[in-house]
Amino acid sequence: MQKSVLFAMFTGLLCIILVTGCLSGGLPGSGPAKETVDPGTNPWMEVPLRDVSTHETYTIGQLAGKPVLLYTFTTWCSICTAQQEEIKKLEQAAPGSFVSVGIDIDPYENETIVRNHRSASNFGGL
Repeated sequence: MQKSVLFAMFTGLLCIILVTGCLSGGLPGSGPAKETVDPGTNPWMEVPLRDVSTHETYTIGQLAGKPVLLYTFTTWCSICTAQQEEIKKLEQAAPGSFVSVGIDIDPYENETIVRNHRSASNFGGL
């Protein structure tokens, strides 16, 4: 059962990489994109996000040019932590080939909790 859950999570992550890679102008090695989506036509790409480690603000639209792996998590969720461990393996296997962005969805967690979770587990990304 756990293998099927992990496979489903990995498949979902791969879909996110493919979709956001196409939105940002194509995947590496795929040649020039036939059509580039203007971030202005996708308001979700302009929502300000904040890196809890650097405190810098950025948007998904600013990350155009590389595939973006966008995922949600909470610090207390064991499945989320397993997902983040898999993302860490991907980052180590293909450094610099994509950008990972984790969105904490627990309204009761603050930046300190998320920063400590990220640091203790050595998770990368934004």
